[in-house]
Amino acid sequence: MRKIVRKIIVFQCGVCKTEYKTIREAMRCENQPLEEKQFKLGDRVKGHEQHTCDHRRKEKNFLPNGRVIEINGPVLMDEEYSNKWLGGKLLHCHVYEYLVEYECPCGKVRQHKFYSPELKLLKSK
Repeated sequence: MRKIVRKIIVFQCGVCKTEYKTIREAMRCENQPLEEKQFKLGDRVKGHEQHTCDHRRKEKNFLPNGRVIEINGPVLMDEEYSNKWLGGKLLHCHVYEYLVEYECPCGKVRQHKFYSPELKLLKSK
């Protein structure tokens, strides 16, 4: 039996902790701007985009209205999501993801991740 040991060197962005194969890619990521936190834990927020509750086969559209329970990040903004859903906002930036807990019209408590352009502050904690 042989023991095979591999040595792998990766470079990590100092902001979002994403790992890259080359130092150039890591430095490019590290130089991208960082979005300021728009919301705090416990803030009441409202989403801009309609969600659908399909409980009991009666589809009902509503705007999620809840509170921020977790803040993740900074993370690198997904290029496809930014172009398709946010109109290019926050493209090539480090951003924060806000986990919002809200009540569906059927009474179920749901959670969804949002970026800051998708939310509106209702009441600050």
